[in-house]
Amino acid sequence: MIWYQIGLIFRGLSIYRWNNFPRLENITTNDNLAFSLHTILLLADVIEEKEWKKVDISYLFKKILFESFDTYVLSDINSDVKFRIKRKNAATFKLLQEKVHKFIINLDLPEWIIEDINFIHDNEDNPKYELEDRLFHFAKLWVAYYEAYFNSKIYDDIYAPILENMTKRINTKEYSIFLKYLNINWETNELEKYLLNIRRLQFNYRWNNKKRIYPISVMSHLLVTFFLAYIIWKVEWRTEVETIEMMKWALFHDIPEAITWDIITPTKKAVKWFAELLQEVEKDMLEEYLLIYIKKYKFYDKVEKHMLDPFSWELGKLVKLADIFSALFEARIEAKRSDEYAQTYNNIKRYLHTLPYSSINYILKFWVDYFDDNIEEMTSSRL
Repeated sequence: MIWYQIGLIFRGLSIYRWNNFPRLENITTNDNLAFSLHTILLLADVIEEKEWKKVDISYLFKKILFESFDTYVLSDINSDVKFRIKRKNAATFKLLQEKVHKFIINLDLPEWIIEDINFIHDNEDNPKYELEDRLFHFAKLWVAYYEAYFNSKIYDDIYAPILENMTKRINTKEYSIFLKYLNINWETNELEKYLLNIRRLQFNYRWNNKKRIYPISVMSHLLVTFFLAYIIWKVEWRTEVETIEMMKWALFHDIPEAITWDIITPTKKAVKWFAELLQEVEKDMLEEYLLIYIKKYKFYDKVEKHMLDPFSWELGKLVKLADIFSALFEARIEAKRSDEYAQTYNNIKRYLHTLPYSSINYILKFWVDYFDDNIEEMTSSRL
Protein backbone atom coordinates (compact mmCIF):
# COMPACT_ATOMS: atom_id res chain seq x y z
CA MET A 1 0.00 0.00 0.00
CA ILE A 2 1.06 3.56 -0.68
CA TRP A 3 0.90 4.31 3.05
CA TYR A 4 3.97 2.17 3.76
CA GLN A 5 6.14 4.28 1.50
CA ILE A 6 4.76 7.59 2.72
CA GLY A 7 5.05 6.37 6.29
CA LEU A 8 8.74 5.73 5.73
CA ILE A 9 9.18 9.28 4.38
CA PHE A 10 7.62 10.67 7.55
CA ARG A 11 10.07 8.49 9.45
CA GLY A 12 12.80 10.66 7.94
CA LEU A 13 11.59 13.58 10.07
CA SER A 14 13.12 11.92 13.14
CA ILE A 15 16.37 10.58 11.63
CA TYR A 16 19.03 13.14 12.54
CA ARG A 17 22.30 13.61 10.71
CA TRP A 18 25.71 13.55 12.45
CA ASN A 19 24.08 11.88 15.41
CA ASN A 20 27.40 10.73 16.94
CA PHE A 21 28.96 14.21 16.72
CA PRO A 22 28.55 17.29 18.91
CA ARG A 23 26.67 19.76 16.75
CA LEU A 24 25.08 23.17 16.54
CA GLU A 25 22.45 22.09 14.03
CA ASN A 26 19.92 19.27 14.13
CA ILE A 27 19.48 18.40 10.45
CA THR A 28 17.05 15.61 9.58
CA THR A 29 17.32 13.22 6.66
CA ASN A 30 14.43 15.02 4.97
CA ASP A 31 16.13 18.40 5.40
CA ASN A 32 19.22 16.94 3.76
CA LEU A 33 17.30 15.44 0.83
CA ALA A 34 15.32 18.60 0.09
CA PHE A 35 18.47 20.73 0.13
CA SER A 36 20.25 18.19 -2.07
CA LEU A 37 17.38 18.49 -4.56
CA HIS A 38 17.79 22.28 -4.65
CA THR A 39 21.51 21.87 -5.23
CA ILE A 40 20.83 19.42 -8.06
CA LEU A 41 18.23 21.69 -9.67
CA LEU A 42 20.49 24.73 -9.59
CA LEU A 43 23.47 22.90 -11.07
CA ALA A 44 21.31 21.22 -13.71
CA ASP A 45 20.05 24.63 -14.87
CA VAL A 46 23.59 26.03 -14.93
CA ILE A 47 25.07 23.05 -16.79
CA GLU A 48 22.32 23.14 -19.42
CA GLU A 49 22.74 26.88 -19.94
CA LYS A 50 26.55 27.15 -19.82
CA GLU A 51 27.76 23.73 -20.96
CA TRP A 52 24.96 22.85 -23.40
CA LYS A 53 24.52 19.45 -21.76
CA LYS A 54 21.04 18.05 -21.23
CA VAL A 55 20.34 16.84 -17.69
CA ASP A 56 17.55 14.30 -17.13
CA ILE A 57 15.77 15.87 -14.14
CA SER A 58 13.08 13.17 -14.11
CA TYR A 59 15.76 10.53 -13.51
CA LEU A 60 17.37 12.60 -10.76
CA PHE A 61 14.08 13.31 -9.01
CA LYS A 62 13.23 9.61 -8.91
CA LYS A 63 16.78 8.68 -7.90
CA ILE A 64 16.62 11.00 -4.87
CA LEU A 65 13.18 9.69 -3.93
CA PHE A 66 13.84 6.00 -4.20
CA GLU A 67 17.47 5.75 -3.13
CA SER A 68 16.52 7.64 0.03
CA PHE A 69 14.68 4.55 1.22
CA ASP A 70 18.03 2.97 2.06
CA THR A 71 18.25 5.63 4.79
CA TYR A 72 14.61 5.43 5.85
CA VAL A 73 14.87 1.67 6.33
CA LEU A 74 18.42 1.36 7.71
CA SER A 75 18.64 4.75 9.47
CA ASP A 76 21.38 7.18 8.49
CA ILE A 77 24.90 6.07 7.57
CA ASN A 78 27.02 9.19 7.22
CA SER A 79 28.79 9.80 3.93
CA ASP A 80 32.30 9.21 5.27
CA VAL A 81 31.39 5.82 6.76
CA LYS A 82 29.51 4.84 3.60
CA PHE A 83 32.46 5.87 1.42
CA ARG A 84 34.86 3.76 3.52
CA ILE A 85 32.54 0.74 3.54
CA LYS A 86 32.28 0.81 -0.25
CA ARG A 87 36.03 1.22 -0.59
CA LYS A 88 36.74 -1.76 1.68
CA ASN A 89 34.02 -4.11 0.44
CA ALA A 90 31.65 -2.76 -2.21
CA ALA A 91 30.07 -6.20 -2.73
CA THR A 92 28.87 -6.46 0.86
CA PHE A 93 27.38 -2.98 0.79
CA LYS A 94 25.68 -3.84 -2.49
CA LEU A 95 24.08 -6.88 -0.83
CA LEU A 96 22.70 -4.61 1.88
CA GLN A 97 21.23 -2.27 -0.73
CA GLU A 98 19.70 -5.22 -2.58
CA LYS A 99 18.04 -6.38 0.62
CA VAL A 100 16.47 -2.95 1.13
CA HIS A 101 15.36 -2.89 -2.51
CA LYS A 102 13.66 -6.25 -2.12
CA PHE A 103 12.00 -5.07 1.08
CA ILE A 104 10.61 -1.93 -0.62
CA ILE A 105 9.19 -3.63 -3.72
CA ASN A 106 7.46 -6.21 -1.50
CA LEU A 107 5.47 -3.56 0.38
CA ASP A 108 2.34 -4.14 -1.70
CA LEU A 109 2.88 -0.85 -3.52
CA PRO A 110 1.00 0.21 -6.66
CA GLU A 111 2.56 -1.23 -9.81
CA TRP A 112 3.33 2.21 -11.21
CA ILE A 113 5.55 3.02 -8.25
CA ILE A 114 7.33 -0.35 -8.39
CA GLU A 115 8.09 0.29 -12.08
CA ASP A 116 9.82 3.58 -11.23
CA ILE A 117 11.69 2.05 -8.29
CA ASN A 118 12.94 -0.79 -10.49
CA PHE A 119 13.88 1.65 -13.25
CA ILE A 120 16.21 3.56 -10.91
CA HIS A 121 17.58 0.31 -9.47
CA ASP A 122 18.23 -1.27 -12.89
CA ASN A 123 19.94 1.81 -14.32
CA GLU A 124 22.35 2.43 -11.48
CA ASP A 125 25.42 1.74 -13.64
CA ASN A 126 23.98 2.78 -16.99
CA PRO A 127 26.51 5.02 -18.87
CA LYS A 128 23.54 6.90 -20.31
CA TYR A 129 23.05 8.54 -16.90
CA GLU A 130 26.72 9.14 -16.05
CA LEU A 131 26.31 12.93 -15.87
CA GLU A 132 23.20 12.63 -13.72
CA ASP A 133 24.84 10.14 -11.35
CA ARG A 134 27.87 12.37 -10.93
CA LEU A 135 25.62 15.36 -10.26
CA PHE A 136 23.66 13.32 -7.69
CA HIS A 137 26.81 12.28 -5.80
CA PHE A 138 28.40 15.72 -6.02
CA ALA A 139 25.28 17.44 -4.63
CA LYS A 140 25.01 14.96 -1.76
CA LEU A 141 28.67 15.42 -0.91
CA TRP A 142 28.53 19.22 -1.20
CA VAL A 143 25.49 19.39 1.11
CA ALA A 144 27.15 17.07 3.65
CA TYR A 145 30.30 19.22 3.54
CA TYR A 146 28.39 22.29 4.65
CA GLU A 147 26.62 20.39 7.41
CA ALA A 148 30.07 19.58 8.80
CA TYR A 149 31.47 23.02 7.99
CA PHE A 150 28.98 25.01 10.08
CA ASN A 151 29.30 22.66 13.04
CA SER A 152 33.09 22.99 12.78
CA LYS A 153 32.82 26.68 13.68
CA ILE A 154 32.52 25.57 17.32
CA TYR A 155 33.80 21.99 17.24
CA ASP A 156 36.81 22.63 15.05
CA ASP A 157 39.02 19.72 16.17
CA ILE A 158 36.19 17.19 15.88
CA TYR A 159 35.20 18.12 12.34
CA ALA A 160 38.63 19.01 10.89
CA PRO A 161 39.48 15.46 9.69
CA ILE A 162 35.99 15.06 8.17
CA LEU A 163 36.24 18.36 6.30
CA GLU A 164 39.69 17.50 5.00
CA ASN A 165 38.44 14.14 3.73
CA MET A 166 35.38 15.68 2.08
CA THR A 167 37.44 18.42 0.46
CA LYS A 168 39.65 15.81 -1.19
CA ARG A 169 36.62 13.87 -2.41
CA ILE A 170 34.95 17.00 -3.81
CA ASN A 171 38.03 18.45 -5.55
CA THR A 172 38.45 15.66 -8.09
CA LYS A 173 38.42 15.48 -11.87
CA GLU A 174 35.15 13.55 -11.69
CA TYR A 175 33.36 16.67 -10.42
CA SER A 176 35.31 19.29 -12.37
CA ILE A 177 32.33 20.38 -14.48
CA PHE A 178 30.35 21.24 -11.33
CA LEU A 179 33.27 22.87 -9.51
CA LYS A 180 33.50 25.45 -12.31
CA TYR A 181 30.27 26.92 -10.94
CA LEU A 182 29.86 25.71 -7.35
CA ASN A 183 32.87 25.36 -5.09
CA ILE A 184 33.29 25.27 -1.30
CA ASN A 185 34.24 28.88 -0.67
CA TRP A 186 30.91 30.56 -0.13
CA GLU A 187 32.37 33.99 0.61
CA THR A 188 33.21 34.47 -3.09
CA ASN A 189 30.72 32.24 -4.92
CA GLU A 190 27.30 33.67 -5.79
CA LEU A 191 25.65 30.31 -6.45
CA GLU A 192 26.73 29.11 -3.03
CA LYS A 193 25.28 32.23 -1.43
CA TYR A 194 22.01 31.50 -3.22
CA LEU A 195 21.89 27.91 -1.97
CA LEU A 196 23.00 28.71 1.56
CA ASN A 197 20.19 31.25 1.85
CA ILE A 198 17.72 28.55 0.81
CA ARG A 199 19.33 26.35 3.46
CA ARG A 200 17.84 28.66 6.09
CA LEU A 201 14.55 26.79 5.64
CA GLN A 202 16.04 23.96 7.70
CA PHE A 203 15.66 26.24 10.74
CA ASN A 204 12.26 27.70 9.86
CA TYR A 205 9.55 25.59 11.50
CA ARG A 206 5.98 24.98 10.45
CA TRP A 207 2.98 25.93 12.65
CA ASN A 208 5.23 28.37 14.47
CA ASN A 209 2.38 29.86 16.50
CA LYS A 210 1.37 26.46 17.95
CA LYS A 211 3.00 24.13 20.44
CA ARG A 212 4.32 20.96 18.81
CA ILE A 213 5.62 17.58 19.94
CA TYR A 214 7.29 16.92 16.58
CA PRO A 215 8.67 20.13 15.02
CA ILE A 216 8.83 19.98 11.21
CA SER A 217 11.01 22.40 9.27
CA VAL A 218 9.82 24.12 6.11
CA MET A 219 12.66 22.33 4.30
CA SER A 220 11.32 18.92 5.34
CA HIS A 221 7.82 20.03 4.35
CA LEU A 222 9.15 20.77 0.85
CA LEU A 223 10.32 17.17 0.51
CA VAL A 224 6.99 15.72 1.67
CA THR A 225 5.12 18.02 -0.75
CA PHE A 226 7.55 17.02 -3.51
CA PHE A 227 6.75 13.33 -3.01
CA LEU A 228 3.01 13.96 -2.76
CA ALA A 229 3.17 15.87 -6.06
CA TYR A 230 4.65 12.71 -7.58
CA ILE A 231 1.80 10.58 -6.17
CA ILE A 232 -0.85 13.05 -7.34
CA TRP A 233 0.66 13.07 -10.84
CA LYS A 234 0.37 9.31 -11.11
CA VAL A 235 -3.26 9.28 -9.98
CA GLU A 236 -4.30 12.31 -12.05
CA TRP A 237 -2.63 10.90 -15.21
CA ARG A 238 -0.53 13.94 -15.97
CA THR A 239 2.34 13.83 -18.49
CA GLU A 240 5.98 13.39 -17.50
CA VAL A 241 6.72 17.01 -18.48
CA GLU A 242 3.83 18.28 -16.34
CA THR A 243 5.02 16.19 -13.43
CA ILE A 244 8.52 17.63 -13.48
CA GLU A 245 6.99 21.11 -13.32
CA MET A 246 4.74 20.09 -10.43
CA MET A 247 7.63 18.61 -8.47
CA LYS A 248 9.77 21.71 -9.09
CA TRP A 249 6.97 23.99 -7.90
CA ALA A 250 6.58 21.79 -4.83
CA LEU A 251 10.26 22.34 -4.00
CA PHE A 252 10.08 26.10 -4.52
CA HIS A 253 6.65 26.97 -3.13
CA ASP A 254 7.77 28.04 0.36
CA ILE A 255 11.21 29.43 -0.51
CA PRO A 256 10.18 33.05 0.23
CA GLU A 257 9.83 32.01 3.88
CA ALA A 258 13.62 31.62 4.00
CA ILE A 259 13.77 35.39 3.63
CA THR A 260 10.53 36.74 5.16
CA TRP A 261 9.79 33.99 7.71
CA ASP A 262 6.36 32.38 7.93
CA ILE A 263 3.72 35.04 8.54
CA ILE A 264 0.55 33.19 9.55
CA THR A 265 -2.72 33.52 7.62
CA PRO A 266 -4.71 35.29 10.40
CA THR A 267 -2.08 38.05 10.43
CA LYS A 268 -2.22 38.38 6.65
CA LYS A 269 -6.01 38.84 6.82
CA ALA A 270 -6.08 41.08 9.91
CA VAL A 271 -6.06 44.37 7.96
CA LYS A 272 -7.47 45.12 4.51
CA TRP A 273 -4.79 45.09 1.78
CA PHE A 274 -2.11 43.86 4.20
CA ALA A 275 -1.74 40.57 2.31
CA GLU A 276 -1.18 42.43 -0.97
CA LEU A 277 1.35 44.75 0.67
CA LEU A 278 3.14 41.76 2.12
CA GLN A 279 3.40 40.21 -1.36
CA GLU A 280 5.14 43.32 -2.66
CA VAL A 281 7.58 43.36 0.26
CA GLU A 282 8.20 39.63 -0.16
CA LYS A 283 9.08 40.09 -3.83
CA ASP A 284 11.47 42.97 -3.04
CA MET A 285 13.22 41.06 -0.27
CA LEU A 286 13.45 37.88 -2.33
CA GLU A 287 15.21 39.80 -5.08
CA GLU A 288 17.53 41.60 -2.68
CA TYR A 289 18.58 38.65 -0.53
CA LEU A 290 18.28 35.62 -2.81
CA LEU A 291 17.50 36.02 -6.50
CA ILE A 292 20.21 38.60 -6.99
CA TYR A 293 22.74 35.75 -6.94
CA ILE A 294 21.29 34.16 -10.10
CA LYS A 295 20.37 37.40 -11.88
CA LYS A 296 22.82 36.82 -14.73
CA TYR A 297 21.36 33.45 -15.73
CA LYS A 298 18.60 32.90 -18.28
CA PHE A 299 16.71 30.61 -15.91
CA TYR A 300 16.23 33.51 -13.45
CA ASP A 301 12.67 34.27 -14.61
CA LYS A 302 11.63 30.63 -14.35
CA VAL A 303 12.94 30.30 -10.80
CA GLU A 304 11.33 33.58 -9.75
CA LYS A 305 7.96 32.37 -11.02
CA HIS A 306 8.35 29.03 -9.22
CA MET A 307 8.96 30.92 -5.97
CA LEU A 308 6.44 33.74 -6.23
CA ASP A 309 3.58 32.13 -8.12
CA PRO A 310 3.70 28.36 -7.42
CA PHE A 311 -0.07 27.72 -7.37
CA SER A 312 -1.14 29.31 -10.67
CA TRP A 313 -2.96 27.43 -13.42
CA GLU A 314 -4.13 23.84 -13.12
CA LEU A 315 -0.74 22.29 -12.35
CA GLY A 316 -0.23 24.79 -9.56
CA LYS A 317 -3.56 23.79 -8.06
CA LEU A 318 -2.33 20.19 -7.89
CA VAL A 319 0.85 21.39 -6.16
CA LYS A 320 -1.38 23.24 -3.68
CA LEU A 321 -3.25 19.97 -3.16
CA ALA A 322 0.04 18.28 -2.25
CA ASP A 323 0.77 21.16 0.12
CA ILE A 324 -2.62 20.73 1.82
CA PHE A 325 -2.12 16.99 2.19
CA SER A 326 1.24 17.60 3.83
CA ALA A 327 -0.46 19.94 6.31
CA LEU A 328 -3.16 17.31 6.92
CA PHE A 329 -0.66 14.72 8.04
CA GLU A 330 1.50 17.15 9.93
CA ALA A 331 -1.64 17.94 11.94
CA ARG A 332 -2.42 14.22 12.23
CA ILE A 333 0.94 13.55 13.86
CA GLU A 334 0.01 15.95 16.67
CA ALA A 335 -3.73 15.18 16.87
CA LYS A 336 -3.54 12.42 19.50
CA ARG A 337 -1.93 14.81 21.96
CA SER A 338 -3.74 18.01 21.10
CA ASP A 339 -7.42 18.84 20.67
CA GLU A 340 -6.41 21.92 18.69
CA TYR A 341 -4.50 19.84 16.13
CA ALA A 342 -7.29 17.24 16.03
CA GLN A 343 -9.70 20.02 15.07
CA THR A 344 -7.26 21.35 12.46
CA TYR A 345 -6.89 17.85 11.03
CA ASN A 346 -10.67 17.41 10.75
CA ASN A 347 -11.12 20.86 9.18
CA ILE A 348 -8.47 20.17 6.52
CA LYS A 349 -9.95 16.75 5.80
CA ARG A 350 -13.43 18.23 5.35
CA TYR A 351 -12.02 20.88 3.02
CA LEU A 352 -10.29 18.23 0.89
CA HIS A 353 -13.64 16.52 0.31
CA THR A 354 -14.87 19.69 -1.42
CA LEU A 355 -12.14 19.59 -4.09
CA PRO A 356 -12.69 17.89 -7.48
CA TYR A 357 -9.64 15.59 -7.75
CA SER A 358 -9.61 11.80 -7.94
CA SER A 359 -6.25 11.68 -6.15
CA ILE A 360 -7.94 12.97 -2.98
CA ASN A 361 -10.06 9.87 -2.50
CA TYR A 362 -7.11 7.66 -3.42
CA ILE A 363 -4.77 9.19 -0.84
CA LEU A 364 -7.44 9.35 1.85
CA LYS A 365 -8.31 5.69 1.26
CA PHE A 366 -4.80 4.27 1.03
CA TRP A 367 -3.03 6.58 3.46
CA VAL A 368 -5.29 8.03 6.14
CA ASP A 369 -6.81 4.71 7.17
CA TYR A 370 -3.34 3.26 7.76
CA PHE A 371 -1.76 6.24 9.50
CA ASP A 372 -1.46 4.46 12.84
CA ASP A 373 0.28 1.37 11.45
CA ASN A 374 3.60 0.78 13.19
CA ILE A 375 6.22 1.43 10.51
CA GLU A 376 9.08 0.62 12.88
CA GLU A 377 7.63 -2.79 13.71
CA MET A 378 6.88 -3.51 10.07
CA THR A 379 10.44 -2.65 9.02
CA SER A 380 12.03 -4.78 11.73
CA SER A 381 9.88 -7.81 11.01
CA ARG A 382 10.21 -7.79 7.20
CA LEU A 383 13.81 -6.73 6.60
